[in-house]
Amino acid sequence: MYDYEDGYGSAAAPGNGQTCYFSADFTPPTIGAVAENPPAVAGGAPGSMTISATDTGTNPSGVARILYNINGTSLTAGGAGEQSVPSNGSATTIPLATDQWGTNTVWYAVQDVAGNISQAKSYSFSVAAGTYEAGTAGDLDGDGKPDLVAIDASGNIDLYSNPLGYTPSTANSSTIVVKASDASIYTGAASFAGALIAHSGSVHGKNCDDLDIVSHGQLLIEENNTCAADPTFTPTVTTRPSAASTGTPTAAAAAYDSNDWNQVQQLIALSGPVNGVLATTDLITLEESGGTEYLWEFPMTGSTPGAPILLDSGSSWSGVTLINAGVTSSGSHVLWTRNNTTGAVTQYLGINSDTTNSLGTGTAVTGTALSATSYPLITGAGNITSATGSGPALWAIDPAGTLQLIQTTIDSSNNATVLAPDPMTATGWGTGITAIS
Repeated sequence: MYDYEDGYGSAAAPGNGQTCYFSADFTPPTIGAVAENPPAVAGGAPGSMTISATDTGTNPSGVARILYNINGTSLTAGGAGEQSVPSNGSATTIPLATDQWGTNTVWYAVQDVAGNISQAKSYSFSVAAGTYEAGTAGDLDGDGKPDLVAIDASGNIDLYSNPLGYTPSTANSSTIVVKASDASIYTGAASFAGALIAHSGSVHGKNCDDLDIVSHGQLLIEENNTCAADPTFTPTVTTRPSAASTGTPTAAAAAYDSNDWNQVQQLIALSGPVNGVLATTDLITLEESGGTEYLWEFPMTGSTPGAPILLDSGSSWSGVTLINAGVTSSGSHVLWTRNNTTGAVTQYLGINSDTTNSLGTGTAVTGTALSATSYPLITGAGNITSATGSGPALWAIDPAGTLQLIQTTIDSSNNATVLAPDPMTATGWGTGITAIS
């Protein structure tokens, strides 16, 4: 170092005969007392964890911060990503917020001033499903509430904003978001009567849902332009992939029809929130070819469907209704099926976006039966909860035209039970409606 005073060394250097020394801290800090106050409801008020820590050993540098990651696979991977809050070792609170119902996991560790990090620990907690926050699947008009879409008697596609806020009435208003006459432009049909509709997430990276429509052999992806009241949409006519994904069994690959979407019998969209932004939607179709049913997953890149992944096939998929039941805390999409005759509901937890042949094993959902005779139209309602329900909810229209909210409960192991329906409108409300989502 140059001494600006005498030209020899640094002016800050000790004089002759003095000793220069430094200390080093190589000992990681220790996690002390931990108190947990997990959130009660997904998407609701956050909970918290309070963590104390100490930094001892030779030449301790002192506690600097608490590190944590919610719903990751480790402290540094997946989930919301590693985050931190300053700490001097005394009781320090970190927020626990989640949009995912069921089991959630937080990883946490302590770092000292020298950069040493304690061994990471994990804590799991279970939360009930909660009302939607803006940016979660189900919301079309940006109000942070799940919405219902229906095809009416005239073949228009109508939006019912936040049906949970309804009081029983026959005067609940709707907004036509896609006119019946638009069908002739894109499908050649006079209206959207008989079409299939779905909405859950965005294929364009937005914090509100797009609309997915299968009508007269075409798949339309209606991009949500505004994410606001009375939303507007821009349609894209998609091209069906030319072949099924690599590794598809020979018989199923041969049965796949690349010409159009005419063989699609049912359509649902699956997505979930990732760091407050919707994950890209995958489309699930139930199709029939040569007397056999096939369950396909189409990963989406923008409005372009990728080569479909075969989830399952066979006669067990005949006579069922597909239901989107949300996403678990581990990131798995939840698919429910309703046996149209018996009303029995089966839950599949193994579907992950773009994962080949990953349906998982179905488990029975207990409670109220939901036959097609009792509920001709039924669909997933998103993470709505009430005083009696803590799991994913369903919308259904009964033969009298009453809109019913069907609650469920769910435990920490994701075992679900269907509760008795709650009527949300008077009879006759759903007269003429042919499809809901």
